[in-house]
Amino acid sequence: MTFQDALRKLLADNNMTVNELAEKTGVKQPSISGGWLKTGRISTDKLFTLSKIFNVDAEALLKGRIVMNEKENIKKNIANLLKSKNWSTYDLATKIGVSQPAVQGWLSRGSINKANLAKVAKLFNTTTDNLIGGSSSALNPIPTRRIAVISWVQAGTWTDMPDNFEYDEYIETDSSIGNDCYALRVNGDSMMGTNRTIPEGSIVIVQPCELDFDRLNHKVVIAIENGDATMKELVLDGSVPYLKPWNPAYGIIKFTEATKIIGRVIRVQYEP
Repeated sequence: MTFQDALRKLLADNNMTVNELAEKTGVKQPSISGGWLKTGRISTDKLFTLSKIFNVDAEALLKGRIVMNEKENIKKNIANLLKSKNWSTYDLATKIGVSQPAVQGWLSRGSINKANLAKVAKLFNTTTDNLIGGSSSALNPIPTRRIAVISWVQAGTWTDMPDNFEYDEYIETDSSIGNDCYALRVNGDSMMGTNRTIPEGSIVIVQPCELDFDRLNHKVVIAIENGDATMKELVLDGSVPYLKPWNPAYGIIKFTEATKIIGRVIRVQYEP
């Protein structure tokens, strides 16, 4: 396989057009069609740009080796992870929020987009680099931290809870999560949108925060509204703040003097 073949396959596997690649790399479309894809000539800096866009090794891409190697590794590593949990393809599809045929495609062809690869990595508490790496590296977990899964009622008083309080449930997440964070299990479908979704039953990790509209604009927050905790995207319309659900079936909530922001969602962690 040549560099041109590898690049064509990467474009196809990522559902990316030449025009989209041109925008991402900052070059003109004819330079890709008539240059990279036709002659295989590419500057070193643009080669490294491609390697970052597609998350592949630059030297291997240039030699046309990367596509098959990565796909074989992804197939093998996901299969090994499923076996380690005794999960079916249906189990993985349900936890990630994709169709079962999509997961079967990952296992048969190794074709998976970056977003879903990241979801798989989070679910198994590993990294995307491990999933596309060789051998059994995908089974080597990253350092973890145990945090409490609390109720939506407890979320309103989290900062007042004693450090030695024992909760009914805990989850393992990676060690980069701060000591002051907590987790909530998602109830309802108000954040299940068309293009973005936080599925019911998934777990969100929350970082306590102060109210700062500029910093929190377009961030998913936990708010206290009418005595109840809710999860919505905070959106500023000019200087007017709103709480916006991603599911269009639900209405936008106007901010009032009684509305209180108690935390920002920093991660969605799917239930193992």
